[in-house]
Amino acid sequence: MGVEVSRLVVVCFIDCNFLTFHISYHILPLVKYLVVVDSPNAVIESEFSQLYPVRDWFVGRGRVLAYMWFIHKVSSKPVMAYQLGVNSVDDLRRVNWEYRPDMYIVTTLNAKIRYFVKKFSDEEKDVKVLVVDFNDNNCKPIVDWVTNVKVPSRVDELVRYEEKLRRCASRLTMGEIREIVGKVLSNITKS
Repeated sequence: MGVEVSRLVVVCFIDCNFLTFHISYHILPLVKYLVVVDSPNAVIESEFSQLYPVRDWFVGRGRVLAYMWFIHKVSSKPVMAYQLGVNSVDDLRRVNWEYRPDMYIVTTLNAKIRYFVKKFSDEEKDVKVLVVDFNDNNCKPIVDWVTNVKVPSRVDELVRYEEKLRRCASRLTMGEIREIVGKVLSNITKS
C-alpha cells in the first residue's frame, strides 16, 4: 500500500510540528503541493525548538507561518495552510473535500486528533494515511499506515497515549528523525 509517484502527489500533513518540517524537505521533489492542517493558535514550543530547522526567532510564534517561510526558502512548491483545530471527523472530511490529497501524513502529538484521523480513515476507505508513532517499550519511532496503528478511544487512554507521544518526541535524535524521513519516503515511493 503505497502512493504511486508516476505523477506529483498532493500531501496533507496533520499538524505542523518539527517532524513536518523535516519530512517535507525530503519529499518536495515528489509533491505537486503541500497542505498543512494545524490550529491557528499553534506555536513553536521551546521544548522542541532545537529540532526545528528554522531561526530561533520563530520560537513562540505560529508554526504555520514558520513552515510556510521554510518551504518558501527551500523550494517553489505551493503550501496550502488550513488553520483549523481538528475537533471532529467532519473537519477532516472538509479538508479532504477541498484539497483531495493523495495521502495524509500524521505527525501530531495530540492523541484526540489521532483518534479523529483513525476514525476518518475507517469511514473513508479510499484515503491513504501514514502515521508517525512510537514503540510503547522503548520509544523507537514507527512509521506505518493508520490501519496498523492502535489509537486508544477511551479518554483516560488518550491522555496516557499523548503523554507517551510527547515524551518520545522530546527524546528524538537527529538520527531517528532521518530514520523517520527514510521510512516516509519509502512508503511514498512504493507502487
